[in-house]
Amino acid sequence: METQGMDDDLDELYEDFLEQLANKTPSEAFRKLRRWGVDEALLTKVQERYEEEALAVREQGIAPSVVVGGRSTWYTGPQSKDKYWPAIRSKLQKSGWSAESLEELDKSTSQIVGLLDHPKTPEFSTKGLVLGHVQSGKTTNFTAVIAKAADRNYKLFIVLAGIHNSLRRQTQVRLRNDLIGEHHDQWIELTNPDSDFTPPPTHAISYFASNNRQKVLCVIKKNATVLRKFREWLRGAEDHLRECPTLIIDDEADQATVATERINPLIMDIVDSLPKSVYLGYTATPFANLLIDPASSNLYPKDFIVSLPQPKFPYFGNEVLFGREPLDAEDEGGVIAS
Repeated sequence: METQGMDDDLDELYEDFLEQLANKTPSEAFRKLRRWGVDEALLTKVQERYEEEALAVREQGIAPSVVVGGRSTWYTGPQSKDKYWPAIRSKLQKSGWSAESLEELDKSTSQIVGLLDHPKTPEFSTKGLVLGHVQSGKTTNFTAVIAKAADRNYKLFIVLAGIHNSLRRQTQVRLRNDLIGEHHDQWIELTNPDSDFTPPPTHAISYFASNNRQKVLCVIKKNATVLRKFREWLRGAEDHLRECPTLIIDDEADQATVATERINPLIMDIVDSLPKSVYLGYTATPFANLLIDPASSNLYPKDFIVSLPQPKFPYFGNEVLFGREPLDAEDEGGVIAS
C-alpha cells in the first residue's frame, strides 16, 4: 500500500509538472517544484519520467530524422487539455481515415513538434526541413504540427504557401476548415481565402500584446510585394514579438525560397525579425535546400531534417510509376522494381 501511495503522489506531481510547462520551461518548472519543498527523490522520479517520455516521442522512429547533436527535447505528446489537435484528429476520423493512418500522423507530427523549441525559451532561431512524398498529405501533416504547437502556446503562425494565388487560397481554406474550425474565436486570421496579406487598420501591437491570448495565422504567397508589406507591418510590433513564439511553415520550400534575389532576403528579414522563431520547410524535392551553404546565415536546415513515411492510403508517387533499384542493405522485396 505504501508503494501505491508513492505512485499516486508521483502521478499527481507529474500532472502538476506538465501543467506548469504551459508557462514555464522544463528547468523553470523543476525549480518551482523544488521551491515547493518536494521530496528530492520524488522530484528525481518526475524528471526521469519526463525525460523518458519526451525522448520516446522524438525517437519513436516512424519518421527517420537527423538532429544536430545536443538538441534538447521537451514535448511528451498530446495531453487531455489540448484543443486543436483533437479537433483535427476527430475531423479526419469522421472523413474516413483509418486508425493506422491517424496513429502514423499523430506519431510523425509529435516527433516534429518535439524538435521545435519550448515556447518559453527566452530566444531561439531554429531551422528544420521536413521531406515528404509528392501529393502525400504534407498539408495535413503541417496543419497537425501547427495544431500541436498551438496547443503548447506557440502564438504566431506564418504559412508561406507557394507562389500562386490558387495554392495560397487552397491552403487558407484548408487551415480555416481543419485547424481553426469551431475554435474561430480563438484565432485571428490576417489573411482570408480571397485576399493575401494587406496591413490591417489595427496596429500590429494589439495582435501580440500579452493580454491578447488569440493565436495569429497568416497565409501568404512568396511574392516580394506581399512579403515586404508583411515585414514592415511586423516591425511595428518589434518589442512585443520578443514574447511571441512563432512557427513559420514554408510549403514547397524548394520553390522561390532558395537563392532568389528578391524572395530569399525578404524571408530572411522576416525570420531575423522574430526573436523566437522556428522556420520549418516542407518539400518533396529537397536538393536546393540541402545545397545551401551550411556556413551561411540562410535557411539551411541546421537543426534537424525529418523524412515522413510513405502514406498508407492509396498512393501513386514516383516509385510506383517508375520503380527504383534497392539501396544498400535494403530488402529487395519491399522495393518496386524498375
